[in-house]
Amino acid sequence: MDDVSCSGTEANIQDCGHITSNNCGPAEQVGVSCGPGGGNGSQNKIITSADDRWRIVLDPSHADQYCDGGIARGRVEYNNGNEWGTVCDDYFDQNNNAAMVFCKSMGLPYT
Repeated sequence: MDDVSCSGTEANIQDCGHITSNNCGPAEQVGVSCGPGGGNGSQNKIITSADDRWRIVLDPSHADQYCDGGIARGRVEYNNGNEWGTVCDDYFDQNNNAAMVFCKSMGLPYT
């Protein structure tokens, strides 16, 4: 999922403008920080949405990815029905709208 652009009013991240083909490199992976409600401590490595289409992957070997006190900060991934893939940062990081909509899609507050 690439070129994700949200206004902030979308109910779900997949309602935001995006393309399904991508030109993403490893340095273009989207990371978000979502609020309490996303897990039960640092032992969680993956927090998945209720519909199993979205997840936050937490890699404890990276200092900027963690789940502490319910705050989840990690890489965003999307399941297209066949496999998990990374969401790219093109347009995603121009404002906080996409991160806010993503957290809402996960049932979590945005931090």
